[in-house]
Amino acid sequence: MKKTTQKTPTVQLLFETKTGTTKRVSYSISEQQVNQPLVSIKDVYVGKNLLLHITHNHLQTLLDLTDVSHVYVLGFDEHLAFVGVSIVGPKANAPFQLLNQSRFFLILSNEVKIDFGKLVGIVLV
Repeated sequence: MKKTTQKTPTVQLLFETKTGTTKRVSYSISEQQVNQPLVSIKDVYVGKNLLLHITHNHLQTLLDLTDVSHVYVLGFDEHLAFVGVSIVGPKANAPFQLLNQSRFFLILSNEVKIDFGKLVGIVLV
């Protein structure tokens, strides 16, 4: 019987260097397609890096980050260009939501050190 291995999904963050070249940093992820304009992150984020691919036809997506803490929420457009980051600190005693137009969201633990000023995009591997 032939043994098969399952490939772990990976993304590469693209950073522009001082010399004009691109540096790639890889992260293992879990992936989730989102076809609704409201996403409860606590229901899909299990402490691993998570890539959300927005597939609904609404202009914006509401990310409910209530009870989620210590993460970066990186947004990317339909061309996988970096558009912004939200930094989620400790859990609050109130609901916390973000309304955004990005088509891809990468949720990473804020233990990862990222130079957002040099981040230009993402590659899905």
